[in-house]
Order: sequence, then structure tokens, then C-alpha cells
Amino acid sequence: MPNLKTLELGEVSLPEGFFLALKTSASEARLESIKHSGRLDISAAASEAYAKSICTMPNLKTLELEEVSLPEGFFLALKIPASEARLESIKHYGGLDISAAASEEYAKSICTMPNLKTLELGEVNLPEGFFLALKTSASEARLESIKHSGGLDISAAASEAYAKSICTMPNLKTLELQNVNIDDGFFLALKTSASEARLESIEHYGGLDISAAASEEYAKSICTMPNLKTLELGKSTYPKVSFLPSRHQHRKQGWNQSHTMDDLTFLLLHQRNMPRVFAPCQTLRLWSYRMST
Repeated sequence: MPNLKTLELGEVSLPEGFFLALKTSASEARLESIKHSGRLDISAAASEAYAKSICTMPNLKTLELEEVSLPEGFFLALKIPASEARLESIKHYGGLDISAAASEEYAKSICTMPNLKTLELGEVNLPEGFFLALKTSASEARLESIKHSGGLDISAAASEAYAKSICTMPNLKTLELQNVNIDDGFFLALKTSASEARLESIEHYGGLDISAAASEEYAKSICTMPNLKTLELGKSTYPKVSFLPSRHQHRKQGWNQSHTMDDLTFLLLHQRNMPRVFAPCQTLRLWSYRMST
């Protein structure tokens, strides 16, 4: 089909022959988007063919997997042709139950895809091996945005590796964490590599239950990131100028310049899980700052 750009498969029990044939003709496809939801019960050979098809399609830019129980063979096979993939976005929501070895290959594949700019992980229970492998290959990744919501239950070592990966990715500009229960180790490790991070925006909504020590390291990390322009904590927003201390209200451009941490402290004191943590910082170059009430 010369004009077919979008394919959505939901709760479809496809025979293995479908995926084996898809591999054969993948280079001729004009598909730009594949969305697959629901259970996929196929052999390792068929799942490998599916992975290779995805990487071979010349125009495929978006892959969305929702509650799809993919065999491990899919992720093991994905690594080999990942460098040929044209994917720009991967969205993966739920349904991931794979071994550490398969998760490692998945992480390496993500970092190897030359055009992949956006990664969204939602309620995905990734093994620790994913994050350990991500750290190893992070410097090769072309990712510009990571959005992670829910489903993160990993060890301190894995969370540290995740933090270092985020800071090592050379093109990563946006990090969004939503209701993610991150271990203290993430924030403790974040500080160490924060000065190398290229992040321009951090959006953090809910799921923050960490110690005072970890929250202090989080604050220091935010202050150390050289390119960070936007920080969002919570769900509600304040006007850019009206909540500034009175001595700054005359500044018409509000946050479009550097401000001392004193400008933020009085707000952050009301954040339940971040008690008096910004005091040690001197200057934070934020263009916009938002925080929940």
C-alpha cells in the first residue's frame, strides 16, 4: 500500500507468518507510525522478525508499545539492526516482563538508534540491567527527551546508573519524571555528574519520597547544571513575576535573567519533601520556574 502511513494493532492474535512476511517486505513499506497494544503471543523467531522489520522500514519514525508482552527474542534481535532504524520516538507503556539480558540489549538498542530523540516509559517494570547498560552506552545516545512515569522499582546501584546516564547523554535537553518513586541513590549520584548535564528543562510531578540528605543533593544538582533553564515541580503554576519577593517585582522581564537562590527559597520551603535545601546554592539560571501550591 503506497500511501499507508499509520498502523495500529490492538488485541490482534496474528499468526507468526505475518511477522515473517513483514520482515521480507519491510524495506518497501511507507509506514511512519506503528502502535501496538495488547498481548502478543508469538515465537522467538517471529518476534525477531518483527524487530528487524521495525528497524528496516525506511520511513518509520514512531513506535508505540502499550501493554504488549513481547518475547525476549524481540529485544535481543533489536540490537543488531538498531543502527539502521529511522525511529525518532519510542513510547513504551506497561507489559514489559523480560530478563536482565534482554533489557540490557534494549538499552543498548535505544542508545544505538541514530535518529531517536524521544523516549517515553510509562509503568514499565524494567530490570536493573537496563539501567546499568544504559550508563555504558549513554554517551552514544541521540536522545533529546526522556519522559518516565511510574513503575520504577530498582536498586540503589541501578538508580545511580540511571542518574549518571541522564547526565552523560550529550543531547538530552528535557527530563520529565511523573509519579516515579526514585531511590535516594539517584539524587546522590546526580550531584556528581550534574555539571556535565546538558539538560535545559526538568519537570517533576509527584512520587518524590526521599530523605533530607537526598533532597539536598537534588537541589545542589539543579544549581550545578550549566544549561538548566526551566524547573517545574508539582502540577499548579505560579505567575512568573507576581510571586517574586517585593524587591524584585519591578523587574519587568521576571525570570528571564539570573536570580540568586533567595528568590526561590521562600517557595521551596513549602515543598514538603524539599526542606530548606536550596540555601547552599548561590545562583540558578532559570528562565521559568513553576511549583505546586
